[in-house]
Amino acid sequence: MTNDKKVQKFVKKYKKFYERYWVGQQTLLYNGKKYYMGFYQAFKKDTGAVFFTLDSGGASKVEYREAFEWFIISIRRLATIRDLGEERRNINMIGFKTTKHFLESVLNEVSLSSEEHRLFQEGIKSISKSLKLQDDLLKLMKNFDQFYNSKSPDHLYSTDDVQYLQRVNNEIDYIQYAQVKGFHDSISLFKRIRDVVNNNNEVKKLTNHDVKTYINEHCKGKESIRKNLDDITFIQGADQMNKDEYIDAVQREFLERQRRLNIDLMKELRYPNDLVL
Repeated sequence: MTNDKKVQKFVKKYKKFYERYWVGQQTLLYNGKKYYMGFYQAFKKDTGAVFFTLDSGGASKVEYREAFEWFIISIRRLATIRDLGEERRNINMIGFKTTKHFLESVLNEVSLSSEEHRLFQEGIKSISKSLKLQDDLLKLMKNFDQFYNSKSPDHLYSTDDVQYLQRVNNEIDYIQYAQVKGFHDSISLFKRIRDVVNNNNEVKKLTNHDVKTYINEHCKGKESIRKNLDDITFIQGADQMNKDEYIDAVQREFLERQRRLNIDLMKELRYPNDLVL
């Protein structure tokens, strides 16, 4: 939240007597002007907002609208990165690592049939992909943390900064999708691996309670995981897309939804109150 008295005074000017108000933490730099957003709330319900610049000359309706769109994108993208990114970052991958180590031990120490060997190799490949995606996420979030910390205390974002937020957000979306899809697609494989574990005495000797638990977990809930997969993406034909195609499609879908949402958001503005074209 900015402590600039002029900014606070402007937001206070449009409040109603029973409302509380505050200035959003972020500031947008657009065409050389700084834009702020103030919010109002009464009885724990949002009641309106103002979007403004105090820089000399003001802004045209078109420029206000463009700046507003960039500002809302920055708010939404930043919130999603911090929520979804943190959630994905904190996923416990110990089960994947333990299972991968077990599968590798079996390949190194047990004489398997060609089909059993193939199954265990495919299992390692599947888990390695999930672990690689998680490593990519950790690096992505580390870089984001550095970027976000560099914005303190002013939290001033240019359009280039907002573009960066969009790339990070889209990358997180892809990683989440790819991890869940990989888990879903490997369920049948791990059911066959479980059969080998249960029926091959040499393999069974290398198995412990944790390994059995993780493999069993990997065999469960195909329908619920399919539903989870459907819930996290609205992209038609995602199964047939590579990473770049998926990210491009997610970006287009986000912007289309954002434009529709902006129309309603603009109607809630007390200042300016004529941005809807």
